[in-house]
Amino acid sequence: GLSSDPAMNRRVSALDRYTMVSNSDAHSAQNLGREANLFDTDYTYDGLFEALKTQQGFLGTLEFFPQEGKYYMDGHRNCGVCLDPTINFT
Repeated sequence: GLSSDPAMNRRVSALDRYTMVSNSDAHSAQNLGREANLFDTDYTYDGLFEALKTQQGFLGTLEFFPQEGKYYMDGHRNCGVCLDPTINFT
């Protein structure tokens, strides 16, 4: 999710079957490389694809603070709605 981290994503059980990757925004040069995916596999297309598909060889992600992300406190400005991701809405 935009401006989320693995702990936030684990709160949504529908995502459990997916390998969650993390990539830096390309909005500006200073933000490149602040997030990354960690692998222990062959650095080939097949090796990376298999690690993502099976989670074997996928070690997790390096995360930037989600609070610094553009969409962390997302909502709708015109309606005055701001959704706080720390609140459980279920």
